[in-house]
Formats: sequence, structure tokens, C-alpha cells
Amino acid sequence: MIAIKKQSKLLYESANILCWYRIIISIGIAATTAKHSIIAVLFSLALISDALDGWCYRKFANGQPYTHWFNRLPMTMDPLADYCLVMGGIIHVVENKVTGIVIAVIVTVVNLLWQRWGKSGSDRRFAFAITAITYIWFFLMVLSVAGVWWRNYESHWLISFVVTMVIFYAIWFNTRVKERTIRRRG
Repeated sequence: MIAIKKQSKLLYESANILCWYRIIISIGIAATTAKHSIIAVLFSLALISDALDGWCYRKFANGQPYTHWFNRLPMTMDPLADYCLVMGGIIHVVENKVTGIVIAVIVTVVNLLWQRWGKSGSDRRFAFAITAITYIWFFLMVLSVAGVWWRNYESHWLISFVVTMVIFYAIWFNTRVKERTIRRRG
């Protein structure tokens, strides 16, 4: 009985555990200058965890009062983990860490300005702006994974990257929420 309760609590927290994995790996990869294929594998698993965390939240925590020890996952943790993934990949790929940080800051400022522009207008502009930034942000996630593979596994980076994306999309197509394709207020 105790093992079942521990397991259900672990499942209940699985979405946040996946988000924390993404954050920790992204920060670690941003901080390192080492080149090794295991870095690219860990970063690819972080991208794949993005396809799983929303599904885990809906499957194991949805419909229950979500009194999590850190946050309400869909509102804060997942976007933070996605942000860390992109910024960690950018900083890792750029040889000069200061240049990588400057690029990350520029991307952040452009993202914030775009969101503010979308939120300050009509519902139609909001839907366009937020949907566009969602797809652009996903493109940056994919690009950062490609860059990390290229930097750490130059000889077969393209094959490894394609395998990562096939796995990601196989999971994503089976777990996505079709109604969330276009973002709306509320």
C-alpha cells in the first residue's frame, strides 16, 4: 500500500520532474565547454521530455487539486524549462560564452517585446502573436538541439539529430492536445 502511494505521488509529480530535468541539463550544458556525444544525448532527452511533460500532467495530475511543492506546472514550469532549453543550447553551441549570453539576451528581449505587442491588441492579434511565438520558439528548440548535436558529434550529427526529431514527433503526435494548436486568451 505504501509503495502504491509513493508511486502515485511520483506519477503526480512526473511532469515537474521532467521539467526540472530540462532545466538542470540546459544549465549544465550552457556552463560546459566540453565536447562529447553524451552531452548531445542528454540534451536530446531534454527535448523529448518536452513532449512528455504535458501528457504526464494531463494523465496523472489533471482533475486533482494541484497543490504542488513548487508551482502550478502549466503556468510556470514548462515555459521556464523551454526557455532554459533554448538558452542553454545557444550558449553551449557558441564558442565564446559571453557572445552566447548576449545572443540569449537579445532573443529574450525580442520574445518579450513580441508577446507584449500581441497582448496589447485585439483577440485576433493576440492569437496571431502567441501562436507565432510558440512556433518560432519550437523552431529555436529544434535548432538548438541540431546545434548541440553538430558541436558534440560532428561526424554523424545529422543522423543523430534526425533520430531525435523522429522520436520527439512520434511521442508528440501520440500525446498532443489538438485544441491547443492555436493559442487563445484565457
